[in-house]
Amino acid sequence: MEGRDKAAKDLYDQLNKGGKPDIPKKYPGEGTRLPNGDWVGHRPTSKSGPPTVDIHVDGVPFDKIKFPD
Repeated sequence: MEGRDKAAKDLYDQLNKGGKPDIPKKYPGEGTRLPNGDWVGHRPTSKSGPPTVDIHVDGVPFDKIKFPD
């Protein structure tokens, strides 16, 4: 796994601790429902290209982090 791919996966792994797998239909990656009901996901690629971590967490002012070259 290369740098940006590993960085995206590592972040997802940190954010999903204590959660349960929850992958929406047609979501092109892996997802986790957190104990408080929030959700995080990891897409190895996105429409714009780079790996992306999707963050749907109450109180977080952004919903994704992209890992470009």
